[in-house]
Amino acid sequence: MVEYTLEATSLQFLFQLVKASELSKDERRDLWEIWEKNMYEMYKDSSFGWDPPAKKRELFHRLARFIVVRENTRAQGSQDDGNNAVRIVAFTVFRFEYEFEENIVYCYELQVCDNVRRYGLGKYLMQQLVLIGKEWGMTKVVLTVFKANSAARNLYMTIGFEVDPTSPEYERPDADADADANEDEGESESVHSRAARGRSALHTYQSQPSSSMPPTSSLRTLQRQFKAPRSASASRRYASHGHGPQYNEPSGYLFGEKPLPPGQKRQRESWEIIWHVGMLGTMGVTAVLLYYKPDSSIQTWALEEAKARMEARGEKTDYP
Repeated sequence: MVEYTLEATSLQFLFQLVKASELSKDERRDLWEIWEKNMYEMYKDSSFGWDPPAKKRELFHRLARFIVVRENTRAQGSQDDGNNAVRIVAFTVFRFEYEFEENIVYCYELQVCDNVRRYGLGKYLMQQLVLIGKEWGMTKVVLTVFKANSAARNLYMTIGFEVDPTSPEYERPDADADADANEDEGESESVHSRAARGRSALHTYQSQPSSSMPPTSSLRTLQRQFKAPRSASASRRYASHGHGPQYNEPSGYLFGEKPLPPGQKRQRESWEIIWHVGMLGTMGVTAVLLYYKPDSSIQTWALEEAKARMEARGEKTDYP
């Protein structure tokens, strides 16, 4: 766990970078309550439906990483006890992924409590994800947002996110407009992305922070704590739904093959099957020849020839 504290006007915020395995039971409960309060109505009315068990598995998966923001009420002279002195007011969940032959930072969640939504925390957290992606050589930051969530979509567009080519609503010049309209019908989410390489609009925002947010260079040491894994699995992924997502896992295949999604078996090539059958057949025939030593073998013929010559010379043979 890595911590960083900043002051925003009369408030003091504590940033913590943690892995899912480092979260306590109470912290998981608080994070879930924030997510449920913000997203229940949207999920209930969406095509995905309300499925808490599936969402909790996604949210607290072992590969998930969190940037947790706490409001330090203790620093303001609050009389709250120790358990409530530093309460969670915002968080983001992300993972390093390999998708469509690109290394990406996938933002699974960005949640901010109502009472702190005017301090720029949402922009600041997304800014950190872009810098984390840049630090570890990721291509872009990808996220999924409900189409009905106009406030979130406006936020992402403001800080430089655009509709990703993998999104169903992405406009392709060579595609039929009517066909696209039919395909998009029923889709409740869209995929957005932002490049994590080179200078971008986010860097302009970083160089001119608001009075409530410090320069992001102060979190640079924190961004280096989360190293991207080298392994990858290619798959299409949505950030906010109940379908079973695919995760990065180490590869054990030969020839540098990419690992398959969990539960999917590798299909052998035809040449591999022929090679295995040939090897097994050769070993079987060899074992039979060595065990039974049939009369047609060269060894048997040589012994009989030697015995006949010795008998012709009148020599005694000690073998049958």
